[in-house]
Amino acid sequence: MKKKEEDDMSNLYELDGQELLGSYLRIQKCSDKAAELSECFIQWYRVTLDTVKWELISGATKSVYAPEPFDVGRILQAEITLNSEKFIVSTTGPIDPAAGLGSYVEALVRRHDTEFNEAKQQIKMKALILVGGFGTRLRH
Repeated sequence: MKKKEEDDMSNLYELDGQELLGSYLRIQKCSDKAAELSECFIQWYRVTLDTVKWELISGATKSVYAPEPFDVGRILQAEITLNSEKFIVSTTGPIDPAAGLGSYVEALVRRHDTEFNEAKQQIKMKALILVGGFGTRLRH
């Protein structure tokens, strides 16, 4: 019977969400026996696979966490504490870079440069027109 209670206690919370950059993860209760998350202290950690080192994520103390670029290739874990009891939920694997996100960002950067260069050219043209027009008026 003790083993059954331990199994029940280990399945009080779970992570929901896609385990990739650009998404978010949410801790959810999955049992009526679980305390409300608002009553618990939550701390998120990055876990490096090769050293199994836990790195505290500063300021990540809510039930929702959006993976950052630093999280790519690492497991994320949240420690849920209520009084003296601690529960840990973890991603099933390392955080993936979002598919196509890198090329999307590159496209935005290229587009920004193009739009910037076009705007710069338009400003130069308007300046030439203004100067030319002003100069023409002075001659008359």
